[in-house]
Amino acid sequence: MKRDFKLEAKLSLILSVLGFLNIVLLNYLGLIIGFFLSLVGLYIAEDKVRKYTHTNELANIAVYFAGASFIFLGGLGLMFSYFMMLN
Repeated sequence: MKRDFKLEAKLSLILSVLGFLNIVLLNYLGLIIGFFLSLVGLYIAEDKVRKYTHTNELANIAVYFAGASFIFLGGLGLMFSYFMMLN
């Protein structure tokens, strides 16, 4: 029996988008929650969906949103460290 993993792909997309939006809101609790939501969304998309099917577009979009979240967090970390060096 072949599974299509539609429910898992939708769940990973929702978690990744919520994580991205929490990170973009830029409050400290949102950064932490957004990081973990994106991490869980990425785990579900990579290990549960894309491992077995590479044609699921929702899982691919979830991976892109999770990647954007981590890149945004990295940029915030670089900006924070730069401003801390200036003071």
